Amino acid sequence: MKRTIRILAALALVAGAERTAVAQSSASIRAAGMAGASMALARGHEALALNPANLGLPGRPGFSMALPRADVTGAIFGPSLGDVVDIFRAGDDLTDRQRTEFLEKVPAGGFELRTDVQVPWLAVSVGNFAFGATTTALIGGSVGKELIDLLLYVRQYEDVDQNRLNEYRVGNTAGRDALYTTVRAAYGKDVDLPFLSFPVSVGVGARYIVGHELQRLRIYEPRVDLNASEIYLTALAIRSTGGKGYGVDAGISARPLPWLTLGVAVDNVFQQMKWDEGIELRGDEFVGSELDDEDLDELYDRLNPRPFDPTAVPVDAYELARELFTEAYFPRVVRLGAGVQFGGTALGASFAAKQGKGDLHAGWPRTLAVGLEQRLPLLSFLTLRGGVASSLSGASAYSLGTTLRLGPVGISAAATATTGNDEAAAQNTFDGTRFAERLAAASGYGLTLGIEIGGF
Repeated sequence: MKRTIRILAALALVAGAERTAVAQSSASIRAAGMAGASMALARGHEALALNPANLGLPGRPGFSMALPRADVTGAIFGPSLGDVVDIFRAGDDLTDRQRTEFLEKVPAGGFELRTDVQVPWLAVSVGNFAFGATTTALIGGSVGKELIDLLLYVRQYEDVDQNRLNEYRVGNTAGRDALYTTVRAAYGKDVDLPFLSFPVSVGVGARYIVGHELQRLRIYEPRVDLNASEIYLTALAIRSTGGKGYGVDAGISARPLPWLTLGVAVDNVFQQMKWDEGIELRGDEFVGSELDDEDLDELYDRLNPRPFDPTAVPVDAYELARELFTEAYFPRVVRLGAGVQFGGTALGASFAAKQGKGDLHAGWPRTLAVGLEQRLPLLSFLTLRGGVASSLSGASAYSLGTTLRLGPVGISAAATATTGNDEAAAQNTFDGTRFAERLAAASGYGLTLGIEIGGF
């Protein structure tokens, strides 16, 4: 039994840590510092991802550029990061009270880790035109509550609670990730409407997506054969190693007053994403008696990828393969924004909503945000930002940011803290089709730092 528990723990770590690399992500450092409320204020390269119509408004920069950076946002669904650190620090001195208090914070659906990693390689605007490329990883892992209970007990007592054997389950121990690169271009154009006396601009954007990886992992409940006194463990991962897609965006902006900008934008008015169907399989059905003769290196060898052969795979692999492509495309996202600018003071508000299906989405299903930007009067080279956002279902985010300008160069940073809601936490299954919805249950932090040129 102890050997089986150790192997099960190793498989759980493989499921949770396979490229473990989600909270709110933003299109630019400025947007991140304002909790995503800068849609109507976006100018230059920022408009590429927020509203292409802004590229046609008066006052646009002749040139702007954002250099490569990394945006990392991590979130935990269940115990806080501090709770996780404390439980690891306890080591062999873990007490019953610590173990019980930690388990009480784990939702019935299990403990989840989420991370969005975005690497905007480059974003450039020249007049009315902008282009850029970004690599994105959307990753989540889940470990069942009963399995956490079992592993903590074994670590504490170096044995299994024999009186609770019937209670232990693998539960929602699973993982998923998507990795892709988006190449995007946009154009904004002012339009002359004789019945309007203020500037109006329309914009269109096109994106080409290169999929690098789409993967699902799952560990299944052990199967016991009492007649043979044998236990069978199944751990599987299904992966597509490529894909291609496209999307078309559109927007409109207006400036009814010199200090007021309004805008509407729609991401993925049309879109398509096709993943390669020549999938790979990792993992197998493991027999307990065979595992007694295998070390961890041999175990990892059995987890190496191989072509999916329908004639030589465990039955559970068929179900996992069917799940792989479920909603593995991009949803339509509608954005509304308003921005007010008085000299060095800017106030922004925005609303974004995910429409229809599509699971490749890095944010909450709905977001309402407000943010403030202030260039300091006595230190005109320094700008401070702050913002707050709500999922409208109980989750919230708070952001701070700053930019230090050195001539045409700006060094910017932003940090965000998110707090999850209780409504989404009540969901009891690790269901990939509700990835964005469950994100609203997670609490975590985000950080971004980068250099921009022009566009101030």
